Amino acid sequence: MRIKALKNFSGMVCMSMGEVRDVRDDIANDLIGAEYAEAVERDPAKAPDPDPPADPPVAPDSDPNKAPESEPNSAPETSKAKTPKK
Repeated sequence: MRIKALKNFSGMVCMSMGEVRDVRDDIANDLIGAEYAEAVERDPAKAPDPDPPADPPVAPDSDPNKAPESEPNSAPETSKAKTPKK
């Protein structure tokens, strides 16, 4: 069932006030009964939301947990004070 949150709540479902979402009928009925949400009619003209995009493929030789290596000349240069020659 499609519901709209009337206030912020968390539990089996977490929603913010004004958020619209599809939830199981039993959960929706409990939330509506507790006045945390109201039923919302579906708009037949709107297409269903597409699936979220898949994660981009990872190259087989790369480790997603490894920090990127810095370039040899990318470190900030530090100035060294020159000592005068005697």
